[in-house]
Amino acid sequence: MKKPKTTFKPSPFGLPRERPKAESRGPIPDDWGISLKEAEYCEVLLKGHSLSRIGGRIESLINKVEGRLNQENKENESLFELRIAAEFKTDAENIESERPNLGNSTVDFFCKYAGQYWFIEAVSARESDSCKSEEEELIRLQKIIGEKVFNYRDNREVKFRIPLDNEINVIIVDMRGYNSGLSDPDDIREVSFGVTEEFPRHNINGAVIKGIFTDLSTEKLVAVQPLRAKIHYVIFTNEKFSNSRELEGDKIVFPRFGGMFSRCLIVRNDSLLCNKEHHFPFKGINEKS
Repeated sequence: MKKPKTTFKPSPFGLPRERPKAESRGPIPDDWGISLKEAEYCEVLLKGHSLSRIGGRIESLINKVEGRLNQENKENESLFELRIAAEFKTDAENIESERPNLGNSTVDFFCKYAGQYWFIEAVSARESDSCKSEEEELIRLQKIIGEKVFNYRDNREVKFRIPLDNEINVIIVDMRGYNSGLSDPDDIREVSFGVTEEFPRHNINGAVIKGIFTDLSTEKLVAVQPLRAKIHYVIFTNEKFSNSRELEGDKIVFPRFGGMFSRCLIVRNDSLLCNKEHHFPFKGINEKS
């Protein structure tokens, strides 16, 4: 069967430049722009899910994707953010990208939905060659989540402020790169709440894994205090869609719109939520969670 020719209509990404053939090209310059396959992928992300209703600094998100995909970050958080942008419900209002929130730092998305103001940050659990065990992967995941509220280098809190009664703070974690894509609900429970069963599944030097929202100390992770004080929900997704490395190959897996959050795992910070329940601004999440 003859493969149909791909055409590209005008879009925020423009027309990509022709690249050298794979067998003859050297290292890709940082300023080369996006490839034909990357442009096709972004076109599909945008088709029928116009980002024109996202105000503020949406152009910065498009620029992050358009500026050559980061070779060191094969999960590419910019593509993940673009994926999230297509999942806002149609009645989510005042959607913004790169919303200023705390000091000179920003959150990836802001919107108004169901009477609440939502501040949303995305992060990818990138593949790592430094972790040699599942235990090290769990500790690394906790640190990655913590980086969304605390800058370890500058020793200061970032992104999220203490929420008002009508404000909800959310971190969305892309789990495709975690432990070679292998994660289960027990891993998430352990990272979030520590030991949840009689016999602990993991330990470090004989000590059990401590949970972000329970007994993990600031000596182990300085970010735990701002996480507990500011973050209402951490949403873990593991939807299969192409990462940057796969876009360099022959196979592209396109996302299933409306399905990104259908099998996600949502961690509640009950000490902050106080038994409250919320309607989420994303398609595919249960009406209440």
